[in-house]
Amino acid sequence: MAKSQIWFGIAVVAALVLVSAVAEDDVVVLTDDSFDKEAGIVESLDALVKELVAASEDEKKSVLSRIEEEASNLKGSTASKGQLTSKAGIVESLDALVKELVAASEDEKKSVLSRIEEEANNLKGSTARFGKLYAKLAKNYIEKGSDYASKETERLGRVLGKSISPVKADELTLKRNILTTFVASS
Repeated sequence: MAKSQIWFGIAVVAALVLVSAVAEDDVVVLTDDSFDKEAGIVESLDALVKELVAASEDEKKSVLSRIEEEASNLKGSTASKGQLTSKAGIVESLDALVKELVAASEDEKKSVLSRIEEEANNLKGSTARFGKLYAKLAKNYIEKGSDYASKETERLGRVLGKSISPVKADELTLKRNILTTFVASS
């Protein structure tokens, strides 16, 4: 069997691991609201598998490592019924910058915001959209004051306690999870 066939087989197995991490026992029903989210996961998977197939022998282990990391991130973000956990949307590198932002003086906050935006723009795959959310929330934190995060977290908790669509619940859960870092760092 040729090496390319072996790597293709590994890519297929990696893709199946990634898909199983996302789906587990759940069936995803595509709606207009959920399509972009689910398509983003598929695009991320597709890009990683293509990268694996095109990679040189030396690069394949690195790409496989990234596939495993992506699967781990996705698996750790959902509970058994597909609901997002408190870890969903959390990006460690951005969490560290949020802690810096909260501790920064008023003069330093713009500089830290720029670093958050830069780091967010460098993210790939499913974490790219989380980066955009971090940047938006950091900007709101600066504009609306230090109590913004705690008030918004409380508001989101009340909204999530009501009957809302699963897609909206996921969106608000991601926002609340990220805001928790702002609150915990205060």
